This record gives sequence, structure tokens and C-alpha cells, in this order.
Amino acid sequence: MKKTLLKHGASANVRDKQNLTALYDACVHGKVKCADALLQANSPLGFKDASNRSELHHACNFNTPELVELLIMFGAEMTAVNELGNSPLHVCASKGTIDCARVLLKKGANKDAVNAASNTPYQVAVMFNNHELAEVINSFKPEEVGILLLLFFFFFCLSS
Repeated sequence: MKKTLLKHGASANVRDKQNLTALYDACVHGKVKCADALLQANSPLGFKDASNRSELHHACNFNTPELVELLIMFGAEMTAVNELGNSPLHVCASKGTIDCARVLLKKGANKDAVNAASNTPYQVAVMFNNHELAEVINSFKPEEVGILLLLFFFFFCLSS
């Protein structure tokens, strides 16, 4: 429906009574294609609800790694924190959304960030019994981000 409205000239910048956008709503409901269409139509990014949760927090909460990737590609702030000081990676840790956590880590999310309770994402994962995710966070090396970028650059140069 939103894609049809956009096709017929509707604005991607309209906000609801809580000052949230259609993009925010798409992220709350895990609608990747809708979010993509809205981002392509220059919908603003970075809005937060009354609990200070961003679009990226919701994408992580509902385990939509494709949406996490898309939001980051369009500039979503990986360091955004909600009212509890939780980053999107903290949200992954509490919900056990391992695929989203992997995307965040590979894109450079800070695995050592602390929330308002002074807990890292690793500690949050352990507290919520998400031990596999805790191990992914704990074993991730930040230098792996550089290696992935180098491999991408190398592959891109070879294919040109």
C-alpha cells in the first residue's frame, strides 16, 4: 500500500501524532520492501519513539537482518541508545537475534559499549541465556571489520 502511495506522489516524510514516520512504522513491523521503498523516496531516518528506540532498535528486536543491513546502508546510527542506554547490539543480545548481531558487528558496532546498567552486549546476552550469541560477540575481533572491507575492496577492483 505504501509503495503504491509513493508511486502516486505521496510524501515519504509525513509524520503521525507521535512524530514518527512511515519508515519507522515499517521497521516496527519488519517490512523490508516497504522500508526500502521509503528510503529510496528519501524518507528521513533517525526518528525515535517515547522510549527512545530507533528504527534500527526495532529491526534488531524483530530479527530482520536484511532490514538492519538496509538501514545501516542508508546511514542508521549504530550507536543510538534507547531509554535504558541499550544500543541495537544490546537489543540483539537481549532478544537472541544472532543474525542481526552479526550484521551489526561486521558493520562496526561497538561490542564493548555499556548501557545505563553498565552492561556490555556480551553481558546482556549471558543474562538472557543467549549463550551462542554471547560467544559470537565475545569472539568477534574488531579488526575483522577491516579485513572484510579490504576483501570487498580487493574483489571490487578485480571485477572492474
